[in-house]
Amino acid sequence: MESGKWKVTDRTMQEETTLRLPKIGCQSCMKKVTSALAPLNGVEVTTTDIANKTITVRYDANQVSLRQIAQVLREVGHTNITAELQEESLAIL
Repeated sequence: MESGKWKVTDRTMQEETTLRLPKIGCQSCMKKVTSALAPLNGVEVTTTDIANKTITVRYDANQVSLRQIAQVLREVGHTNITAELQEESLAIL
């Protein structure tokens, strides 16, 4: 399966995480976030939820880390990001 820059060849290193972005307030904000993540190789935004202020990303841990994803989000103005990992919340500094 191939979708943009995302090519699934080995599912063993795929991670999927829901990120809470408290500053998301509208469709324009969400577009800014998804556009900022688009250039990252191995990252795919799978769902967006403005009402709950969350995005779900699938990423290849061999190509990019969760910290790198968070850094891109900080660069477009999103701080206090939390990630939901297997029913736990993790603040990404």
